[in-house]
Amino acid sequence: MTIQEQNGRIILQPEGELTIFEAADFRQALLGLSEKPGDLELNLANVSRMDSSGVQLVVSACQEMILEVTNVPSAVKEQFEVIGCGKFLEGPAISSVMKS
Repeated sequence: MTIQEQNGRIILQPEGELTIFEAADFRQALLGLSEKPGDLELNLANVSRMDSSGVQLVVSACQEMILEVTNVPSAVKEQFEVIGCGKFLEGPAISSVMKS
């Protein structure tokens, strides 16, 4: 999992699986992201699998901060849709969309 800054944008890029086994580390990374100033991005390009624990953490983060979720692999997007959380992957300012 990497965190980098590009042009004033903070990007968290997890890799591999985001399941119950990785949830604690992923949660800590999301909390660290929320403390940084600037635009926040969660780049899921390198996530191979996500279970409901990972989805729950992303949804929670989207409710607490303005977070753009990008490069969502089709298998991960399908997991969001199966659980009924597909709308959390829409729009650049996800949390503001969901709070309305």
